[in-house]
Amino acid sequence: MPIREYVEQFVAQVRADRAANPGIAGDGTALELLIAPSFQVLVQATIDEISPRGWRILPEYRRPGLGRPDLAFALPNSPARAFIELKEPRKSIEPRDLRGHDLDQFERFRELPLWGHTNCSEIRLYRRDALVDQATIVSSLVLDPATGQPETNALLAAADFAGLQRILDSLAQAQAPAPVDAPAAASVLAHAARLVRQIVLAQCRAGLDPVSADVRAEFNETLFARAEAGGYDVRDMDQLFAGALAQTLVFGLLLAREAGGVIEVGGDAYRHLPEATYPLLRGTLRALTLDEVRDMLGVGFDVVLDAVNSIAPETMAVCNGRDPMLYLYEDFLRVFDPSAVAKYGVYYTPPEIVQLMVAETERALIEGLGTDGLLDQKCPPSRPGLRNWDFHDRRSQTCRRAGKRPVRRRDDRPDHIRFRAAYVWI
Repeated sequence: MPIREYVEQFVAQVRADRAANPGIAGDGTALELLIAPSFQVLVQATIDEISPRGWRILPEYRRPGLGRPDLAFALPNSPARAFIELKEPRKSIEPRDLRGHDLDQFERFRELPLWGHTNCSEIRLYRRDALVDQATIVSSLVLDPATGQPETNALLAAADFAGLQRILDSLAQAQAPAPVDAPAAASVLAHAARLVRQIVLAQCRAGLDPVSADVRAEFNETLFARAEAGGYDVRDMDQLFAGALAQTLVFGLLLAREAGGVIEVGGDAYRHLPEATYPLLRGTLRALTLDEVRDMLGVGFDVVLDAVNSIAPETMAVCNGRDPMLYLYEDFLRVFDPSAVAKYGVYYTPPEIVQLMVAETERALIEGLGTDGLLDQKCPPSRPGLRNWDFHDRRSQTCRRAGKRPVRRRDDRPDHIRFRAAYVWI
C-alpha cells in the first residue's frame, strides 16, 4: 500500500478522535496522547513497507518517566536505536519556539544518536543535536475536524509524502555505534552519559521514586560528604548526583565487560565484577541497575548499554607502547563536561614525563633531604599528582632498577592494577 493511503487513514482517525473529544485542552499533553496511537500505526505500517529488517515501533508514550521519547524503533533482541518525540499539531517544533517542558525534553533528547521530532504536520530528523533532514507531512488544517472535508481532501491531494518516507527510511537505517578508535569510543560513551545525566537531573527535580531516592542519598553521603573540599558546587546536589551516576554507570559497565571477558553486558552486569576485587563498584553498579532505577533512566539505559557494548576490544589495545585506556577519561570528559577538564585538571601525563618526574623526585629525596627515596616511610606516595596508577608504576620501576623492593601500600590496591583506567570513575 502506498504511503499516501497510510497518511490518509491517519488523518481520518485523528479527525474522528478529535471530533469525539472536543473538550481536550490544557498544555497539549492530552491531545498528544490521543494522537500518538494513530501516529504509531502510521509509522509501523510505513516502516513495514520500506524496510525488511523487522523493526517494532514501541509505544513508549504508554510508560511513565521523563527518559522516554514517544516512539522507539527496536529490532528483536536489540535495544532501541532510533526514536520519535511527538507533539500535538498546534505546537511548533522549531527549537527557538520551544518553552518549558517541551524545551526541557528537546535538551534531553538531543543526546540521542538518531531521532525524529514531529507535530504530525512536519517532522525533523536529528543526529544528536544536528538537524540532518526535515519535511512536511500534511497541513495542520487537515488534522483539525473544524476544517471541512472538501478542503481536507484538496489539501491531501496536493500533499507530497516523499519527505516523510525519506525520514522514516533514515530512522529505519539506524545501527549500533561503531567507534573506530579510542577517542571515538570516548565520544560515544560521553554522549550516552550526557543523556543519562539530563534524564536523572530532570527526574530529581520532578521527584524520585523511593528506591532511586535512596540511591541518591547513598551517593551524596558516600561520594559527596565533603563535596566543597573537592571544589564542587554544593548549591546543586542534584546536578552532582546526576553527573556522578551517569559516569559511574558508563565506566562501571565498561569495567564489568572487561573484567568478565564477555562480548556484551546487560542489566546484570555487576555479576561480572569479582566481589573480592571490586566490592564498592560491584555494589554501586548493582544499585544502578535495579528495576526502579532502570525505569527512571528509560531509553537512557539502553543507549548506555549500546555504547558500552559497541566498543571493540582491539580499539582499546595497547599499540606502539601507547595505552588508549590511559587517555580515555580525558577524551570522555572533553565531551561530557568540557569545563571540568580545566577546572579539575583532568589531563593525562605522558609516560616519559612521569618517568622524569619520578626519577627527579627520587634524586631530590635522597640527595636533598637525606631520605631513603621513594621507599622511605616518611615519604608516602599518596600526594596530589601521584594517585594516577602510572605514577605508582613508574615508582615501582625506579625502585626495581635500584635493586629495592617496593613496599605495597594502601594506594597499590588491586583495582588500580586490574583495570588500566580504574581511576577514571573514582
